[in-house]
Amino acid sequence: MFTIFIIPETAAKINNNKKTAALELCRRGYHLLPLKPNSKVPYSELIQGKSWTSLREYKATQQIVESWFNADPKINIGI
Repeated sequence: MFTIFIIPETAAKINNNKKTAALELCRRGYHLLPLKPNSKVPYSELIQGKSWTSLREYKATQQIVESWFNADPKINIGI
């Protein structure tokens, strides 16, 4: 189990929407995984190579996170 610490001045910004939060977590160096909407199932169609295991080795960049949300704005994000 782990805790995410959010800098207070960015808390409101992060809580506005999932895309903003995902980009902030990406900027902070977290490994992110796209999940199907309203689910905890990996969204393999959005992952390069179609395997979520590649994201364990390579962190998603902000451009990749942007592309996930452009493909489906309703996705969830796993950390």
